[in-house]
Amino acid sequence: MEYRQRNRLRDQLRRRGPLAFTATALWLSWAALSFALYHLEHGLLIALLLLGLLVLMSGAYSLLWLRRDMRRERQRERKQIQDLAWLSANIQPRLPLPPYVGGMARPELLCTIRQLIHEERPQRVLELGSGLSTLVMAYALADNRQGEIFALEDQASYAAQTRHLLAEHLLTEHAHVLDAPLRQWEVNGRQRQWYCLSNLPVDDPFDFILVDGPAGYLAPMIRYPALPLLHSHFAENAIILLDDVRRQQEKQIAQRWLAETPGLQRDERFADASFAVFRYTRTHNGSSA
Repeated sequence: MEYRQRNRLRDQLRRRGPLAFTATALWLSWAALSFALYHLEHGLLIALLLLGLLVLMSGAYSLLWLRRDMRRERQRERKQIQDLAWLSANIQPRLPLPPYVGGMARPELLCTIRQLIHEERPQRVLELGSGLSTLVMAYALADNRQGEIFALEDQASYAAQTRHLLAEHLLTEHAHVLDAPLRQWEVNGRQRQWYCLSNLPVDDPFDFILVDGPAGYLAPMIRYPALPLLHSHFAENAIILLDDVRRQQEKQIAQRWLAETPGLQRDERFADASFAVFRYTRTHNGSSA
């Protein structure tokens, strides 16, 4: 998916950006110093010596950085393989899971989702976005022998892909992917883009919510409206997961949700993860417990 490829590119730039910035600064500094030395006696020789030193230093630094980056990448890949193996063993899919590519819901998140659904046994699940996570949640609900998931998807082609995936795995009884194009909403006095809710059945409350859409690049703070617009449709006790909280926008969204939503608390067991888990509680009169 295009937005997932953009997320992967953004992650790569964030990791390699400091190295590129440092290298650029060093070469620009050498160029400025060489220009200043040009008219001095032996200035050219000094500039060449500095160039050789800079090349050696740059090469050594690059090798050390690449070695560290490759080690981290191997550790990350090993962890993903372990998580995917655990996930497959626990959900026991009828068919092999789709190949994991960067930008999909991370295996760490998928394992946590499966475990939380197994422990909390939710009745109605709401997902913002769709894809492999929809399939995993549908398998978890089927394993519980109860519950259903409604996934809102703003891209019709992605919605069709997820429906096809669910049908292949015989999980359409537990999962419904709803077309929800983005529209304008007024949220706390400001116009924001977010999902159309006309197809979403809200007669019964949701007790498990995954916020993994819309795509972050579409607009600043685009995932923020989820709680202001939907919290009245949450069960008295609900779990909310927000993905990508290592990004600055999602960090700000999490902070605003906690400040503005009575009864919302962050589950600190997942404080080091790339996602956040919140627990929402309210009394019958709507105040926090």
